[in-house]
Amino acid sequence: MSAEQRQVAQEKFLNRALAREGDFLFNKPIKSIESQSGEFRKELDYVRERGRELSSDGWSMTRVKDEADTASRNLPLLLER
Repeated sequence: MSAEQRQVAQEKFLNRALAREGDFLFNKPIKSIESQSGEFRKELDYVRERGRELSSDGWSMTRVKDEADTASRNLPLLLER
C-alpha cells in the first residue's frame, strides 16, 4: 500500500468510528496531542478536527458538546393543550 492509500484507509476507519459517536479510548494516557508525533499525531488531529477533544485525564477523546446541543437537552418539554 502506498502512503496515500494508507491515509485513505485510515480516514475511512476513523470515519466509521466517529459515526458511532462513542469515545476513543487509549491504552495509556496522553498528556497532550501536541506531545505526540508521526501517524498517531495525524490520527489525533483528524479526530480532533471532527469534534472530539482529549479528556482531562488523557485516557480518551470525547465528543465536544456545544452550547446549543447542551441547551436543547436541558429544555423542558412543552405539552400541547
